[in-house]
Amino acid sequence: MDAHDEVEAGFFERERDRLIQDISKGVETVLGNVNGVNRKLEETVSVGDEFHPIAHLWSRFAGIMAASGIPDLHPSYEGNKEDQGEIRLDSDPNLPPGVAPGGGRIYN
Repeated sequence: MDAHDEVEAGFFERERDRLIQDISKGVETVLGNVNGVNRKLEETVSVGDEFHPIAHLWSRFAGIMAASGIPDLHPSYEGNKEDQGEIRLDSDPNLPPGVAPGGGRIYN
């Protein structure tokens, strides 16, 4: 091996080491970002899990109300019904169900 081959081998080894360091830094960055996404996902799931007891409580409440004979406060919309002791919701026929009579406008 002559001096020229040693210089080329030294260059390629230094370049290989530099590329390995660059790749290593990139992998560390990706790993850090994946860990951040994982933490956010776990937080989101835990917040969602906090609503299960509340939903169960409301479900039990609705069951108790129905069993006691109290009418449903949110009757389904099945056309025009005469008032037969049910709670009647007057709504604008031009608005979709669930939209406030103000049309969803926000007044400041």
